[in-house]
Amino acid sequence: MMMRLSRGFTLVELIIVIVITGILAVVVGPLIGRGYSSVVQSSNRAFWVQQAEYAFFHLRQDLSQSVPNSVRIPTTASNAPAVEFLGFSQSGIAPRLRYQNLPAAVPSGTPKTLDVLTDLTGLTLPISISIAGNNASQIMSNWQSGNSAGGVAAVNNLTVTGTPPVTTLTLVNSAHTFPAQSPFRRAYLTDGPVAYQCSGGYLLRHSSYTDVTSNNTLSVRLGSDPTSARVIDAVQGCQFSWQPGTTFQPPSLTVQLTVGNASESIQLIDTIVLAGAP
Repeated sequence: MMMRLSRGFTLVELIIVIVITGILAVVVGPLIGRGYSSVVQSSNRAFWVQQAEYAFFHLRQDLSQSVPNSVRIPTTASNAPAVEFLGFSQSGIAPRLRYQNLPAAVPSGTPKTLDVLTDLTGLTLPISISIAGNNASQIMSNWQSGNSAGGVAAVNNLTVTGTPPVTTLTLVNSAHTFPAQSPFRRAYLTDGPVAYQCSGGYLLRHSSYTDVTSNNTLSVRLGSDPTSARVIDAVQGCQFSWQPGTTFQPPSLTVQLTVGNASESIQLIDTIVLAGAP
């Protein structure tokens, strides 16, 4: 009876296989790793682009519903740039108003009423009004009353009387003075200021604050407990640049957003062109 001999790998053959496997791992491994890393990076970039576009969309929406010429770049800390404007009233009533002449005492006097050619039946009170001045600071001052105790200015609320088509708006705050008239007798119903600010890695939207009397640091003027919401995160930096416009060029806001993480980021720029006052 013959015995069959079984033969395995020799030590030399095992060493050769191990060496070849090691070479393959050294050559192929980085290729696979780079491919996977590229997929992750592409996915991250796509997400950041989507985030930035989402922020641009919200800014466009808010700016399209803002008092014309009220946009300004407030003074902020170097790491917290912002843009600020007055938002239209969301009461459902047409926010744009035409008014008859203010009393001759303006701006030195204290006009208490405005006659507007608008049916304001159903207007939810209290509400605020802005007389359209020639620039953002003037418009903000027209909207705002004199400072109250504590340095936080009170909103200029209204009461509504009269029979359409002429409606009389009476200022509740008797201390208010309009610093200037609108050159075209325009007024706007407003819910007050809105600000977009880059801070702490977020793009924040602030509202429900009233202190807009000066162009000092926004974080100071926000006061206590404004309504703030995170629009997007992963914000590495941003910049706002406002061009008021000229006779032949509409006003525009250029927004530069840098979105990403510690190892990589992308930068997107959008110029939002605004229509002039209606």
